[in-house]
Amino acid sequence: MILLGMVLWVPGSGARPGAGARTGQERAGRPAWVPGAGMPLRTELARVVEQERREKYGPPAIIEDGAVDLLHMGLAVELGEDGRTVDATVVLTVHTNAETGDAFYLWLDRAMVFQTADASGVGVLVDSQDYPPFQYSMIRFSPRLAAGETVEIVLTYSGMLACEPYGARESQYCGGDDQLSYYMASGLFPMFMDAADPYGALSYELDLTLRTPAALDTLVAADFISESIDGTQRVSVWHAGTYTSGMNLILLTGLFESIPAQDVQPPTSVRFPVGKQDYAAYMAEWCPDIYSFLEDVAGGPFLFEEVTIFKLPIVAGFPGTATYGLVYLSDAYTTSSMQWFEEILTHEISHLWWGILASPMDISRTALMSEGMAITSQYEYIRRKYYDMLDADWVLWTKFRRNQIYLWYLTDPQTLPPILLPEGGSWPDTVNEQVVWAYYKTSSFLDLIRVTLGDDAFFSAITTYVDACTHSECVIDDVETIFEQSSGVELTHLFDAFARTTTYPTLELGFVPCAPDASPCVSLVTLSQETEMSLPVELFLEDEDGVIIHRARATLSSLSAEFPITTDDRAVRVRINPRLQAFYRVVPAVIGDVNFDGETDGFDWLEVVLAQGRRAVLDKVNPGLYDIDEQFDTRLDTVIDGVIDDGDLDLISAGFGAVSGGAK
Repeated sequence: MILLGMVLWVPGSGARPGAGARTGQERAGRPAWVPGAGMPLRTELARVVEQERREKYGPPAIIEDGAVDLLHMGLAVELGEDGRTVDATVVLTVHTNAETGDAFYLWLDRAMVFQTADASGVGVLVDSQDYPPFQYSMIRFSPRLAAGETVEIVLTYSGMLACEPYGARESQYCGGDDQLSYYMASGLFPMFMDAADPYGALSYELDLTLRTPAALDTLVAADFISESIDGTQRVSVWHAGTYTSGMNLILLTGLFESIPAQDVQPPTSVRFPVGKQDYAAYMAEWCPDIYSFLEDVAGGPFLFEEVTIFKLPIVAGFPGTATYGLVYLSDAYTTSSMQWFEEILTHEISHLWWGILASPMDISRTALMSEGMAITSQYEYIRRKYYDMLDADWVLWTKFRRNQIYLWYLTDPQTLPPILLPEGGSWPDTVNEQVVWAYYKTSSFLDLIRVTLGDDAFFSAITTYVDACTHSECVIDDVETIFEQSSGVELTHLFDAFARTTTYPTLELGFVPCAPDASPCVSLVTLSQETEMSLPVELFLEDEDGVIIHRARATLSSLSAEFPITTDDRAVRVRINPRLQAFYRVVPAVIGDVNFDGETDGFDWLEVVLAQGRRAVLDKVNPGLYDIDEQFDTRLDTVIDGVIDDGDLDLISAGFGAVSGGAK
């Protein structure tokens, strides 16, 4: 460990008078991230600090209330003509909130060097360590501050940004080309982290004065205040009344053009580098529909003075994200289809709620209400806009089938962590596991809750969540309480089984149709499970053309139960709503009865024959997120090995002629 700073004693009477007048909520959220990006940077860096604390102090490595609260961050940053040379001053107003300590960390590009550290009436120690491509510096006081004190610290730093990549995907916190440069917190701007609770969420006031080359436009994740030209420099001033740890302070520089989005609140524009207008007009055109949808879900417009959507060119290590009043999205997402690009744009814009404004306090342990809600939003938006006339369950299943394949076949569902990590638990190791855990397991659980409650109750609860948890301190327990109180349905058993632990119950589904001439038609559905749980189930009864003629909700709370169901027309088969099958493994009571009509016959055999050779995951050494067959029908994978082949035909042959009750 190298001492890079110094101890400075400044005579005085203590903390600056009035410093405590700035108030901030202690805890809020975490940064949003994008598909395939891996662990959020703030969480990754917090784990470094946590590990250091474990080695020094042992458990508990995290002190619940932390050591200090950040009330205000004032930044004056000068960026040279080369886009790399930095000269900066940061003024931090902090309040010590416990006897557990009075230190904090600042993360920066490893090439930044602290020059001075000053505070009124107290010494400041700056102890920096290298963690390539970053450095993290512990800022401590001597003598140690008493609980309840407020102090203002002034630090200066300078150097030439290294802008080196980090992580398995070589993401970057700063970089760009001759048309666009970008800079994030932890590189150009300091990332603040409490020493006693590095995961502890922040809520503080932000002021930023930038000096950048006059020839370049600037865009900052904060509210614009003013701008002027001072010789060869552009001086811009920015402010945010409430900045949280769910908001990444980002600067873009370059030459930009803009297209306004029409009829939206708050005012929104799509900006892009000069000459790179491809797709920008589409993005502006989609905004009214996306905003209207999200207002309906959240109960109101975004709480920003204005919003900017920046269309990024394909830039290595920076595909997009969302932060304070800003959304970034790369052209890379146009390679599939324009509807896919619109869907991903919806995902990123929705993060202005999910992870930015309504920013979970426990995001280091779960992505349920950040990425889970963003996936839920993108799926539902596309359904409402383009497929509203089709059966909602079928449309959503075409989306959630991807989730099921990711969970069952791309990763090992038994070793993937629970949605809520246990205290001290770690995110999964590989990128595939991180993304499946954060995006697709969480959104599948939210959809299980949605099917259980019904759409009206589910979306009413989401609106209540936004109202209760915007700039607040919500955790997954609060989510559970809000859903229960809003719907009147007890959900603890589902949160315990599918969020706090990992459970994939196997349900055996049997079906005995009514006689062809029966009136009324009473079919008998049998459900069985290996371990007694209380499981909500939605049953679809279909006619001979595969049309759903009846939906029935049921709860299986014993090892086995029978459900007689009356229909006007004759039902010939039954299904469990496939949207539940990311978690439920549904098998037929009659061996080989893949169409669940109560008997194993040539129709089952033919379905499997026609699907021969299909693989859930393409046969590659290192398959990724796009290397799956999204049309893979898990019903036909009777041996659950990810391939539909002779093994599945052998199983059907073994059961050929069997009917409900075991007869042949």
